[in-house]
This record gives sequence, C-alpha cells and structure tokens, in this order.
Amino acid sequence: MADCGNPEDFLVVSAIDFGTTYSGYAFALRDTPNDIYSPSTWYAGGSTLASLKTPTCILLKEDKSFDCFGYEAQNKYASLAEDGKHGDYYFFEQFKMILHQNRTLSRGTMIEAIDGKILPAIRIFSLSIGFFKEHILKTLTDRIPNICLEDIRFVLTVPAIWDDKAKQFMREAAVNAGIDGDRLMLAFEPEAASIYCAGLPVEKLQGGEGFTEAPNGTRYLIADIGGGTADFCVHEKISKEEVKEVYKASGGAFGGMYVNKEYKEFLKKIFGRQSLQKLQLRDMGDFLDIERSFEVKKRDAKSEIHGNVTIRIPFNLVEISKAEFPNLAEHTAEVFGTDEVSVMWDKIKINSEIFQTFFRKSIDGITDYMNEIIKEIPNISMILLVGGFAESSILQTSIKNRFMEQNLIIPEQPGLSVVKGAVMYGYNPTKIFSRILRYTYGTSHNLAFDPNKHPTDRKYMYINEDGKERCRGTFDMLVSKGASLKSTGKVISKQSAPFNRSTNTSETRIYYSEEKDPYFIEQCTLLGKVRLRVPPYTGKRRVVQKSFTFGRTEIAVVCTFLETGESIKASFDLLE
Repeated sequence: MADCGNPEDFLVVSAIDFGTTYSGYAFALRDTPNDIYSPSTWYAGGSTLASLKTPTCILLKEDKSFDCFGYEAQNKYASLAEDGKHGDYYFFEQFKMILHQNRTLSRGTMIEAIDGKILPAIRIFSLSIGFFKEHILKTLTDRIPNICLEDIRFVLTVPAIWDDKAKQFMREAAVNAGIDGDRLMLAFEPEAASIYCAGLPVEKLQGGEGFTEAPNGTRYLIADIGGGTADFCVHEKISKEEVKEVYKASGGAFGGMYVNKEYKEFLKKIFGRQSLQKLQLRDMGDFLDIERSFEVKKRDAKSEIHGNVTIRIPFNLVEISKAEFPNLAEHTAEVFGTDEVSVMWDKIKINSEIFQTFFRKSIDGITDYMNEIIKEIPNISMILLVGGFAESSILQTSIKNRFMEQNLIIPEQPGLSVVKGAVMYGYNPTKIFSRILRYTYGTSHNLAFDPNKHPTDRKYMYINEDGKERCRGTFDMLVSKGASLKSTGKVISKQSAPFNRSTNTSETRIYYSEEKDPYFIEQCTLLGKVRLRVPPYTGKRRVVQKSFTFGRTEIAVVCTFLETGESIKASFDLLE
C-alpha cells in the first residue's frame, strides 16, 4: 500500500465502491468527517427503477474512447441499437467478476463487450474509475470552487476475498485513470461496512440494540452480500474504536446477480434461448427492460409471497417466440404445469413458489457458507448484513430463520454501508487493529539440505560461498497462513546478493500457498517478482535487504543496498 500521508493533508476523503452490478461513491470533508455525502439517487431514464448507485456498465465510442457510464450508458446504447447505429460502439456490463479468482490475470487480460467484441480489461476498468473521479471532482467543485485532485485522498473498495493480483490490477487501473498512487488507498469491503455500522446510532440499525455498546470481546460475522460476490469475515471488538479480525476473509460467487441469472434461465424455458438473442439484436431497449423490470420485483419481493407475481415483459419477446412456439400458452403449461406460469400480452404471471426458486441457489450458498463459519468460530453472537443484496427481504428472512441464536443487524441503506465506511477508513485506517492472513507467503531460496525433510535427488553442493549441501527448489517462508498481523503491517526482511558478479540486477520470486508450511515451491503458486538494479560490482559482495510488509490491504516492498544504505521502493510486479 502506498504511503498516503496524514489525512490532515487532504481537504476531502472520497471512496469509490466499484461493484459487480452497481457502483457509487461518497465523500466527507476534513472539517466534518462524520458528515458523509453520497449522490441520493441515480435514475434509469424512463424506467420506474431508481437506485442509490448506478449500474456498472460503460459505453465506448467507435474510437474506443469513453462515452458514458451507468444508466446513461444503458439508455444510449439501447437508443443506438433501435436506430441500427450501435455496431461500432462497445458496451460492457457486470465485468468486475473477471477479477474474481482469476489466476491468469494480467495487463493483457481481455473482456467481451455485449456483442462479443473484445478490449483490454485494464482499459475498461480505468475508464470506469475515471468516470467516478470526474464525477466526484465536479460535485466537489460545486462546494469548494478551487479544489483539485491533490486535495483528495481516494479510497477504492475491493472484496476482501480477492487475491493480490486483483488488488494490484485495481490500483493500476485507478492510477491509469489519473489518480495519484500516493493519494490512493484500498479498503476491504466488509471491513469498511463494519467500521460504518459501529458508528451508527441504534435507530439506524435494524435489530442493532447493543451493537454499538457491545462489550469488548464481542464477536460478530460480517456478511457483505453484493451483486457478484458474498464476502464474509468475523470481527472481535477490542475497544470502542477498534476491532480485530478473528476469521480470515472468505466467500464465493453467489451474490444477487445470480438471482437475475435464474430468472433469465426461466425465461429461456418459456420463450427459447434464440428468441431472447433475437430480441437483443432487434431491440436492445426492450432487452434491457427485462432486467430492469425484474430488478424492481426482486427488490420489492417480501419473504412471504402469496398468489402470483406479475412482471412486465416486452411484447416484442412474445411475438418473436411465436416462430418457435406458435401456441405459447400450451408450451408454457407443458413446461411448468397448468396455472403455474402464464403469459398475457406484455406481462408474465408466476406462481409465488416458482418465483422464490430464483433466490434459492444464491441464498443456499450464502447461508451454507455462514453456517460453516459459525460452526468453526465460537461465540459469534451477532450477524451484520450489508451490501446491495442485503436489502432483499427474502434473504433477510432466510438468515433470521436459519441463525436464530445470533442477532441479525441490518443498517439503514445497507447498500451504502461499504462506501460510507470506506470514507471513515480513509480518515482512520487503524480502526481495523489486525487481520488474518489468507495465504502463506515466501521465496525460493535453496535452503540448507535437511535429510529429515528433503529428498536426496534435490541435494547439491553450493560451492560459491560456503561449500555446504543445499536443497533445490525449497520454500523459504516469510509469513504463514492464519497469522494475525497488525493492520499497520509486519515487516519481514531477507538478504540476497547477485550470484553473477557481472549482473547489475536482482530478482526475487514471491510465492503463495494455501498450505500452512509448504516445503517446496511446487506446492505454491508464483505471485510475482521483485526486480531492481543493484550497484556495479566493486570487489565487495553486493547485499540487498528486501523488506516485505504484510498485514495491510496490499503487500509493500522496500529494498536497501547495505553497501550504500540507499533505500528504494521496489517494483513488485504481479501482473506480467
């Protein structure tokens, strides 16, 4: 993590919550850090849908330059498609998931537009973050006329379950968007939500009696349920201002967008996959309205639904489907049974039991995961439910019914908990006292041969220095999975020297592993390389001390040449 300086050096801290389905921002002025502002509402054009954040979708022009973002991008692309002028444009949506558990992520990673055209992912992310940077600056300029980027500390939220590559990718995308890396911090989404909720009064926390005044030692499970991922961790209160992590961040891909995917699969059974594809080609506006109409019903759906749920659908879809199913009513009855589902003009009526099945796979994934954590970690007395999908009454009721021994706490506007908490984190990162490491980290070092640990076929004689027997490909641990490290960071140093006297570079390969104590690098995955130029050989052994800092939201590396005492920030490249 870059050294972002003292918050008193900035006029504003602004956070960007870049989500899978929806994104937004918030900020607070230095003189009033607890007065956090975020845009009140983003509107979906002529639709009845309005939201506290805007959809994560972007439209690029024919020359691949930025056009617009969010609802505006959806509406403009639909309008272009109606006039047949969309062919040279690039429309991307819900692309954040490409960073989730992507072991091959690199600067060259490509993503597909809605029509199959591809562009570099780093460009799409950079342009998207750039949209929010400019939106923030314009909003602030209306309040502080002479403000500039140098007056702002930016905080970019990321899922805590992301690996180090994905975090570096987001940092580089933000820097490419024009945000100074020294003014940029990353914040873990569930941590930010925890910080925010800890400062809320009881009346703004549903079920929150005793949460803010809970005694030290109180443990609570944070469930940050967004559109793409569900992020979990367990915090323990150690003081009024600080919490520590007692269960490493974990989770999976079962956020709210998977409810929408189940609905689309349901529509394919009725109208046919080809009919939906034809609608997308003929009328993008109608195609986008399918998602918007369902989103309204999804948000408004109560935990106890009786009778039928009626959702608007484009009449165009009904007409197109007649080519495959001339008698749509008869076909629908064959698939779902009489009176379970019916299509009439521009509406579809769905039996409440079938409607709730759209939620089942996602909610089962969420609650099963939470159950495993609660079984493993003792004395969890509360569940803090945040994120965009946390607004779902069906999800809330499912969690209440399954975890009756824990008090379920839901903040007012749970979809804004992360972004507002990230602003608070930007002013005081030490509110998170310590974190649990998700991986073991180390280097390849060819350690001294140990006959009790190492096979003989790896043994060789190291004749350059000490003439001792060594073992090829051994893993030299820096920090172990499960270690609890202060959020200010733990520094671990290793020394090395170029083997070849004519070499003016030094390279260290960093590996990580799911295992707690791996012996060999074959048990690990290459994380990245630390490269730097070293002073020319002068007859003395050139020793480089590489100091790694773990426990922050990002790994930091500083190298010191012991011969001269010079220290530099090393290039730690994870994205080759």
